[in-house]
Amino acid sequence: MLPITLGIVAFYGCGDDVDVDSYIPQPSMSDTSIKSILVYAEHPERLRDTLDVTFTDTRDALVFTTRSLPIGMSEVDLSKVHIEMEVSPNANVQFTGSRSSHGAPATPVASFKQIVDLTVPGHGITITSADGSTVSYAISTVVSEPYEIIPKYRTTITELWTKTGVDLDLLFPSTARDICVAGDYLLVLDNAIDYQAAAKIKAYNKYTGEFVKNVAIYEGGWAGPRSYSWTLSSDEAGHFAMGRLNSGGAGFLMDAYTDIDAVPTNPFWLADNQVPVNAGKRMQILGNLYDGSGYVCLTSSHFYGTVPMQGQYCTWTMTNGIPNSTEPNILSYPSMWYSAIVQRESLDDPTMYVTYNDESSYPSDPIDKWNDMHGAHFVVYLPGSADAPLEMNTKCFKYRILDSNVFHVKDARFFFTLQMGYSTGTSPMCTSLYNISGKAAFSTTPAAADYHDYMLYESAGHVSSNDLRMGSVAVWVDKENNTAYMYAFYPGASGEKAKITCLKMEVGDPIE
Repeated sequence: MLPITLGIVAFYGCGDDVDVDSYIPQPSMSDTSIKSILVYAEHPERLRDTLDVTFTDTRDALVFTTRSLPIGMSEVDLSKVHIEMEVSPNANVQFTGSRSSHGAPATPVASFKQIVDLTVPGHGITITSADGSTVSYAISTVVSEPYEIIPKYRTTITELWTKTGVDLDLLFPSTARDICVAGDYLLVLDNAIDYQAAAKIKAYNKYTGEFVKNVAIYEGGWAGPRSYSWTLSSDEAGHFAMGRLNSGGAGFLMDAYTDIDAVPTNPFWLADNQVPVNAGKRMQILGNLYDGSGYVCLTSSHFYGTVPMQGQYCTWTMTNGIPNSTEPNILSYPSMWYSAIVQRESLDDPTMYVTYNDESSYPSDPIDKWNDMHGAHFVVYLPGSADAPLEMNTKCFKYRILDSNVFHVKDARFFFTLQMGYSTGTSPMCTSLYNISGKAAFSTTPAAADYHDYMLYESAGHVSSNDLRMGSVAVWVDKENNTAYMYAFYPGASGEKAKITCLKMEVGDPIE
């Protein structure tokens, strides 16, 4: 608020007949100061929105500044702003402005109250003292930027279970392709690159990791996945699908299942020239594969992550299990990448999450620099928006991110990753979990004092040869109990070295 300025009368002398103690100073005849001013806007939910009042540096204008409000809150209504002002009793104030003001004094007065439309420019006030001195102020308005309320909750993260490739009876522990959660099951695509008769989608109890069964039937009645069957993904209704990587002319094929006992349907069966090269390294499904609206997103990147490609992904929409077009919507990302994961926020929200790796200097960097090399990137952007993308500091990650998943619990947003250091032979892999609810997560670094507010968890390192840069994660959120189950597959040269870990995160009360 503008401080109240008081007039001061100086006494040069008093006669004996003057009672100094009872003397009342008279206002200066040249006083043009503002004694008090209150500016506020009405609001149907809030009692009032008070505006701060300041002078400009040149003291020729009054600046009314709205107070910053949380993002998402309704804005201050500047069309009906109350101004209450008082000046010296010997002076008067007159409001000048557009016809949009209500109750402006017709003649100068020592104080006034009125309602002004500050969305219309040209307002001002003039103060005239008793001796005719005048001072005028233009009125300008500044709307403060809204601020974020970053949701922070008490979280408890525990390791629910871990099983080796031997425990899980994985036949291809170094190349098991992908994992996802569908219904009551954690599904694992236990597969090689080329066709293997023994390859299967394996179903495990998602809470215990106990084996349940192999999915029996695949495209066209095959007993196992075809070559280049690469990715698994589930929709929001518990259905799941296996996708084929378009590499070496394989094309894109999807086996879609209502459950683990179902005969699959094939909503997509496209030739290699109908989809981008290497589309299907990662696949995301939103909505419902069979009923209502569905959405499919395929990321294109080299299957080993050893060859740079122009960033690209393609999408389809579906209605009641049928693609609205066999032709994909192909989109480019303005960066080269070696491997990548593209994820859309939801059916209704087109915000995109892009995780990608730049290995352009690998493996030529000096050994003593390996720990300082960070080729992994994570970017959040809205296609078509003028807003700049948000990118986390690369120092928050190890050299590469093998897989990632963005998910929500309550109103908090989390980023779960499987990462690996520089060397594909000797550097450890680990899971890491970040709270990315607010923009501050995209400016923090490991050196920040509050970094633990954003980096919530990092597992112990697990060393196993992984030249093929395999590895995958999946997340299932129990919304009723505000609990997330996070799964990570670590590939290994042998069953003893490979493993799947399940982490449980319980989200509790807010942190004030």
